[in-house]
Amino acid sequence: MIIYAGKGYSTPSDFFALEKAAFLKHPRPPGMITLVDALDLTTAFELSDIHRFIENIKRLADSGVEPGPYIMLTRDWGLHVLAEAAQLLAGKIDLKARMYFTIQEAIVALGLSDHKAEIIQLWNECNVESLRTSSATANPQTLKQAA
Repeated sequence: MIIYAGKGYSTPSDFFALEKAAFLKHPRPPGMITLVDALDLTTAFELSDIHRFIENIKRLADSGVEPGPYIMLTRDWGLHVLAEAAQLLAGKIDLKARMYFTIQEAIVALGLSDHKAEIIQLWNECNVESLRTSSATANPQTLKQAA
């Protein structure tokens, strides 16, 4: 499982760039769960961002990579509706993108209740690390330079 913890404001382009840089530095095995903690994140998605997300998933599938579940924690009802719209736009492709209001809901939905304590501990550690390192870790250039 990889966890992104966002704070403040981020554009979808910023997020996609960060995720690409993170994938380059830390390749992930097929099927790995991506958990985005957007509980303290403000963003504004547009239709073009949704198409970009769908194209990224299609590209992975076409290259034989099986993307894992993509989970976002957010209190923003608009993002929940947007995720449903994205799945409709994707047609037959299962984006595996799901929105939840709490980490506990996500854990249950993923069928990982037996690992709840471990996941919450990792989630808490990521949030502490995010606060400790401030915005430097959210910079795609920082990840590229470190690679």
